Formats: sequence, structure tokens, C-alpha cells
Amino acid sequence: YFAVKIEGRDKFGLNHPKKKFIPLGPFYIVWKAKKNARLEISGFMWAYQVKTVEFIKFADKFSKMLPSNKTKGRVKKGFLLFRQKCMSCHQINGQGGVIGPELNYPTSVVEYIKPEWLKKWILDPASVRAGTKMPKQFSGNKKDRGQVEDIIFYLEAMSKRKITP
Repeated sequence: YFAVKIEGRDKFGLNHPKKKFIPLGPFYIVWKAKKNARLEISGFMWAYQVKTVEFIKFADKFSKMLPSNKTKGRVKKGFLLFRQKCMSCHQINGQGGVIGPELNYPTSVVEYIKPEWLKKWILDPASVRAGTKMPKQFSGNKKDRGQVEDIIFYLEAMSKRKITP
């Protein structure tokens, strides 16, 4: 969600108990907190001011992450899940986040980790590697296991579509 300043109104911000008023800028990111979580003024969960908004086509900005145009079914579902849950940290063919490792180039993760271990890793990273920075994003129920399998189908498809970053 975006909170947007309405033209003609003087103030756009928050009334804070310790400060009188915190201006938010012309736009501000707003999100739903997870259950039992709260947003804090200082700390990790506090959003940043947004100065501009750029509308782009994903395919224009991240073309090297796209599976083949002929992709259907589980590979396509896996790609959409990868976009949602993985690409903020991981890259495919040099495109995506920079917190975690590149997963496709020059050697795909599916070429050196067996699918059952990769599935276990994605479902519960700490069960495979103590101290990992990778967050647990799946509960392990039947639906989540299927979604992780879909992500692996996408990674397998992309292992045949390596593009130099």
C-alpha cells in the first residue's frame, strides 16, 4: 500500500508520542505487520520515505530471470514464487538481490545440490546450516512443500537457460 499526500492539505505525516510531528514525504510505504509484530519508530521494521515511484515492466528490468515463453504449469508457478519470496536476496543470471548467492550462473544450484536437500534447505534453512541468514518462509505443510517443489522446477528450467550476467 502507499499512503499519498492529498493536494491542498498542509501536513502529511505521523503524530509521534515523543516527537510532535514526523513528515513522511509525498509518498510513504505502508504494510500489514505479521501477527504479533509491531512497527517501531527506530529499528528494522520502520519503512523508508519514498521520494519517487517508477513503474516498470518486470520483463524489461529482469529479462534474464524469465523462464522460456513456452513455460507453463509448475515452472511458471515456481517463477512467480521465486519473484515473491527469493529474488529480494538471490540472483538468477545476475539479476535480483545481492544478500544471498547467485543461484544459476555459472553453475546452477540444482546442478550441485540434490533436489531433496534443496527442498529441505528452502523449507527450513536452519535445519541444514546453523547460523544461516536465510529466513524460514515456509511452514512445511503440504501446500508449502508443493510451492518449494515449484521453485525447484523453476530453478531446474533456468539451469538450461544460463545468460552471462
